[in-house]
Amino acid sequence: MDDKTITIHRDDLYHQVWQTPVSRLAPKYGISDVGLKKICRKLNVPTPPLGYWAKVQHNIRVEKTPLPKLKHGEPQTHTINIIHHAIEDEIEFSTEAQEIISKIVPIKVPVRLSSPHPLVIKTRAALMKAKSDKYGCLYNWHKKHLDIRVSTGFLNRALRIMNCLIRALEKHGFEVSIGNENESAGTYVIILEEKIKFYIQEKSRRTDHIPTEKEKEDLKRWHYASFDKYDYNPSGKLTLKIDAWSASGIRKRWSDGKIQRVENLLTELVVNIVKVADIKRTDRIEREERMRRWEEERKRQAELERLHQIEEERLQELENQANRWLKSKQLREYIYAVVDAASERGFSINDDPLKSWLNWANNHAENMDPLNKDFPFENKA
Repeated sequence: MDDKTITIHRDDLYHQVWQTPVSRLAPKYGISDVGLKKICRKLNVPTPPLGYWAKVQHNIRVEKTPLPKLKHGEPQTHTINIIHHAIEDEIEFSTEAQEIISKIVPIKVPVRLSSPHPLVIKTRAALMKAKSDKYGCLYNWHKKHLDIRVSTGFLNRALRIMNCLIRALEKHGFEVSIGNENESAGTYVIILEEKIKFYIQEKSRRTDHIPTEKEKEDLKRWHYASFDKYDYNPSGKLTLKIDAWSASGIRKRWSDGKIQRVENLLTELVVNIVKVADIKRTDRIEREERMRRWEEERKRQAELERLHQIEEERLQELENQANRWLKSKQLREYIYAVVDAASERGFSINDDPLKSWLNWANNHAENMDPLNKDFPFENKA
C-alpha cells in the first residue's frame, strides 16, 4: 500500500465521472464514492443522475449535464491524498471465473414471494416466531436460518430478495447452505471450491435515549440502577453484503438509496461473489504453496540437522576410539614394565599373584583396544 498525492482538474474530473460510475471511479483514488461526490460538489462538477447508467446500458440516449462555468475565486483543482489499494481493474481473474461471469444474466425480484426455496421456508417459519432485538430486527437464536436481519415490516421483502438470489445462484450450479455446527451462523454459497458468506441487513438509526420517569426514579433510589445510552429504530433501508475480509478493491456492500433499491443490484452482487471467490481461491492456493515450500524447507533443514548430528556422533566416536586405543597401548606398555621390574626382582610370570594380575590387566587392555573389535569403517548389522 503506497501513499501519494494527485491533483485533479475539474475538466478531467467531469469527463471521468461521465465515463465511469462514481462507485467504480472512487476506489481508483483510494476514496469512497461519497468522498468523490464531495470533491465534485466542491469543484462544481455535475454527476450523472440516478438511472443514468441503466439507460446507457440499454442503449437509451441520454444527455450529459454541461460543465458550468466557475465564478471568480472558485477552485478549479483538488489535491487527493491517495492510499493506493488493489483495485478491480488491476486484478486478473481466472479464465474459469470470467466464464462464469459471462453467463450471469440480469436478476429480477418478483413483487410476490413465489416458489419459496426450502431455506426460505425454514427462515420464514423461524423469524415469524422471533422477537425483535434491541436494534428492532428479528432473529431466532434457537434456530439456524438464512442470515436475514430485518424488522417485521421488511421481512417479506427480504425473503423475496433472498429467495431470488438463492435461485439465481443455484441456477449456475452453486450450492447455498446455512452454517453447520462447525461454522458461525450465516448464509454461505460455494463457488470455485470457496465458501462465501453473505447476508441481508436492515440498518438501524441510533438516537440518544431519553430516560423514562421510572428510570429517573430508579436512578434516585438505587445507586446501581442504569439504562441504555441509546435507542435503535429500524431505518427501512436494506443492505446486501458479502462478508469477506479479503478481495480488497471489490465492492462488497450495496444499500438502498433515495431511489435505488438493492433488488436492482443482485446481478452485480452475484458477479462480485464470483470475483471474491476467485480471489479467495487464488490467495488460498498461494498460501498453500507457501506452506508447502515452508514444509519442504523445514524437512530439508531437519534432514541437514540429522546428518550433522550423525557426523558429530561419528567424530565423537572416532575420538573416543583413538583415546581408547592410546589408553590400551599405554596399559600394555605399563604391563611390560611391570613384568620387567618383577623379573629383575626374581618373580616368574607363572607365579601367583603375578600371573593372576597379568591375566586381569591384559584382559582389560584387550577389551579397551577398539582394534580388537569391528573396524570403524565396517558397517554394523
